[in-house]
Amino acid sequence: MKSTSGYCFHLGSGVFSWCSKKQDIVAQSTAEAELIAANAAANQALWLRKVLSELNLKQDGSTELFVDNQAAIAISNNPVFHGKTKHFLTKLFVVRDLQKEGSIKLKYCKTDFQLADIFTKALPRSKFEFLREKLGVCSYQAKEEC
Repeated sequence: MKSTSGYCFHLGSGVFSWCSKKQDIVAQSTAEAELIAANAAANQALWLRKVLSELNLKQDGSTELFVDNQAAIAISNNPVFHGKTKHFLTKLFVVRDLQKEGSIKLKYCKTDFQLADIFTKALPRSKFEFLREKLGVCSYQAKEEC
């Protein structure tokens, strides 16, 4: 079964770019699915950095990508070939190269606070409302409060 990748990018206090998309390949582990999602987010981050640079808003530091899977982060940080990663597509390791050059940095984020979950899965109402508020989106009923 194909997983769904999701990401969103903030500039200041607002979300200005987001995506939710079914992955092109079937991941054989959650770590691989997270690396596929991180790869998609990294590609978008590179493009956004280029656009912002052309608008004279060059980013000096790394773009932080928050991932809620520690195995995916460990695989991305460790250049040693693992038996568990031998089935991963080579293109997934571009994230490792981008981290090495300093364009992006993968950081761990607890699943409870992973904003991208709102784009990728069905959530209990309380979690949906919590993440919706963190994104800065208000409900139609609470429009006057925003």
